[in-house]
Amino acid sequence: MTHQYDDISVTLNDHVAVVEIQRPPHNFFDV
Repeated sequence: MTHQYDDISVTLNDHVAVVEIQRPPHNFFDV
C-alpha cells in the first residue's frame, strides 16, 4: 500500500512503514 502526499511518500508493508522525503534538492523537514 502506497500513499502519496506533496512532500512525502508512505509505503506500508505488513508492520513496516517506509516514509520517503521527496523535497529536492534538500530533503529535510523543519520541526
